[in-house]
Amino acid sequence: METLTLQDKYINSVLAELAYINFEKDKNTNQINANEIINKVSSIENFSIEDAKKIFGIIEQKDNNTKNIIKLNGDIQYKFNKSKGYEIVATTNDYGIGKFSSFDGILFKNRENGQLTIAGRGTDFLNDPIGDLVIADGSLTVNGTALFQDISMQKFYDILKDEGLIPSNHKINLTGHSLAGGLIQKFVLHNQDIVNQAYTYNAPGLGGAKAEILNSLGVLPDNIPNDKIRNIILSDGYEVVSGMGVMIGDMEYINGFDGWNPKEQHSIHTIRDIYQKQINFVLQYNISPSDILQYDKKYVGVYGKIYEIILSDEKKILLVPNEDNSYDKYELTPKIYTIDGNIKEYSVKSYDKNGNLIYADEEIDKKEINQPNKEGLLLLKEGQTISQIVEDTAFSSLDLLEYNNLSQEEAKNLPLGYKVLVPKEPPLQIEGEYGVIKLFKNQNDSFTLRLPDENGNKINITYNDNNDLLIYGDNTNPNKISFILNGRFEVWEKDERGVMYLKKISTEEFDILYKMQENKKVLEKVEIKTDNLDVEKIAKYIDFSKEELKELKNLSDNNILKNNI
Repeated sequence: METLTLQDKYINSVLAELAYINFEKDKNTNQINANEIINKVSSIENFSIEDAKKIFGIIEQKDNNTKNIIKLNGDIQYKFNKSKGYEIVATTNDYGIGKFSSFDGILFKNRENGQLTIAGRGTDFLNDPIGDLVIADGSLTVNGTALFQDISMQKFYDILKDEGLIPSNHKINLTGHSLAGGLIQKFVLHNQDIVNQAYTYNAPGLGGAKAEILNSLGVLPDNIPNDKIRNIILSDGYEVVSGMGVMIGDMEYINGFDGWNPKEQHSIHTIRDIYQKQINFVLQYNISPSDILQYDKKYVGVYGKIYEIILSDEKKILLVPNEDNSYDKYELTPKIYTIDGNIKEYSVKSYDKNGNLIYADEEIDKKEINQPNKEGLLLLKEGQTISQIVEDTAFSSLDLLEYNNLSQEEAKNLPLGYKVLVPKEPPLQIEGEYGVIKLFKNQNDSFTLRLPDENGNKINITYNDNNDLLIYGDNTNPNKISFILNGRFEVWEKDERGVMYLKKISTEEFDILYKMQENKKVLEKVEIKTDNLDVEKIAKYIDFSKEELKELKNLSDNNILKNNI
């Protein structure tokens, strides 16, 4: 799912509402001027002149000499700050598209980043009651497709593209309310490659009432995910059009409507007002709407609902109400992680309604947190044991002990803050000639090998530039493993039974090869690569004593001459 902030969802609800306005061009310039925008936008319920100025980057015209604001017939004259806000690039009226039973929309351009957005108009009760309400909405409700309007929407895009108003490589945003939201879902289905992100507000899905019946019978799904579409639905109240049929895209349900009127619940200005109130609320506590991924009334406190505000996967804020209707702010950051990388305990800083720090617990430096889901390290909490860490995970205590090369006795006395290494997933277990070999996948997708020897000792070999640990074949069922250990190169292979055995040892001075014969490992070949090899270096790897080697080969004191055995 695309990461969208509260600011993203708010501004696109604004653009969706602005699509209901019929902006008229100045007869002299054939452009939509700033005063036209100020007059039309400020007439919308709960919109002010200041809102219009901010959205469109509008400023007052001033006399160059006196610096006084210019007025005409008593009205302030406005102009555009051409580096801020949104620009109206084109409308469907420019091309005669906004006619009977057709699509009405506006192409907006964000002057700061160049992003283009097509905002579609929903059901227009006043200007097109027959085209929108009767034909389009009727068709959409019953059949799940709006006659002519989906064709007109595609035509509007194609014209804008042909005229160069939408560059060939530009991926557009789409936003729309109600009927327009349904059109947007269908448009994205047919134009995936040209869409960056789409927003729908209180929109129906595809298929209409027919699909709704099939949904209830389990024949069709309620929702088909599509990460380019975010369908936002106001879940309070009694309105039933939103969400009807099969919704294409990711779903998000918001609340905040306290009325009973279905028409008010369905309207775009209700959703926009909810977002505006949320933004005004968080700004009081120095929280940027551009940082908020999720805003919810989640818990019931002593004096009312507690707001949970998600800023990232690892940071959130709680706004807790007081008796006087003010709120204390609690900033929560990760302190202790579970072995699966989930947050188990937070560090907390709290502030009063005036922003004064009330409390801060002992916070571990961010650099020392070492998140297991990213870096594979977990700081041990005081009194915490390996057994407690692996609770409700796929790991066993033994897995974690062996991965960290710890004995059970050592694990009993680990200090506070001990860095426990956490693998990415439970180990692959391979039968080996000296016992079970474990292959752990590390957080960076390399591997750690837990290898037993003939004496019952176990060593850990983790991939790095020095040991060159390599896995051959399927990582879930490797047939060969090689690595460098203490200056020697070892190759382990599976025999016919699937048992992994030491196949080859190689150093700068000698090579030793083994083979399986009647389920028993025997010496196949020894190659001496240097003169005067110390017998002690090779005798421990083969079934010959030092004395036997002397008898087999021409020895000078305790050294073997360069040759093959």
